[in-house]
Amino acid sequence: MHLYLKFLSLNLKIQMQYKCSFSLLVISQFINVIFMFLSIKFIFLRFSNTIFSYKEVLLCFAIVNFSYSLAKCVSEGLNTFSISLSNFEFDRLLVRPKNSLLQVIISKLDLHQIGSLAVSIIILLNSCYNFNWNSLKIFILISMLISGLFVFMGLSIVSAAICFFSIKDIELVNLLIYGGKEFGRFPLVIYGHFVLNFFTYIVPIALFQYYPLLFLIDKETSIINIFCPLIGMLFPIPCIIFWNIGVKKYKSVGS
Repeated sequence: MHLYLKFLSLNLKIQMQYKCSFSLLVISQFINVIFMFLSIKFIFLRFSNTIFSYKEVLLCFAIVNFSYSLAKCVSEGLNTFSISLSNFEFDRLLVRPKNSLLQVIISKLDLHQIGSLAVSIIILLNSCYNFNWNSLKIFILISMLISGLFVFMGLSIVSAAICFFSIKDIELVNLLIYGGKEFGRFPLVIYGHFVLNFFTYIVPIALFQYYPLLFLIDKETSIINIFCPLIGMLFPIPCIIFWNIGVKKYKSVGS
């Protein structure tokens, strides 16, 4: 944690060297999420007879966007790992006495996501007023946010680990990350059971986005829905195993 806070401080100092650029990027992220929110608003102004209400979809959108933005903020080093691999930076990390994956994660932070996080928190707090809450539901909501962070970070780890075998990351994984966020703006069941099953058993976004949401909005009371976010938190484990396999097979790019 001390090392992470140290890198956080360094990244903040680096990015604040260009205060105007940093501020504009934060504002652009803020506006981007606002437009996504407005797109949902306009859809419900046009269509009123839907499976899920506007407030329910808004809660779903806020949870997914918060988890995605936080994951992107703290794992930008994974998203740019192909560059680190090609310019010999990873070779230098391997000779240090710290875990290589941890070093890659904390090497770069996307603090511009503060704008996106701010809007997500505002929308989340606003949508929470429309539901009845108890201690169990609060626990589920927190576990959904944490599980979402773990799932998106797990996908970023897979994307970075693929670089050990292909030098550059594969756009298919990026498609799953960004596509998962876009699909996640609405409860996944509306896209059909094939998409729902894919995002349940292959890319477990539904484990924190759809099933526990049903419990929060009182559409489903099964105990399985409560534990789905906890299962989603296990997703990084196979991703880290895949990373370690890649590190063992890695051969230095030389100098």
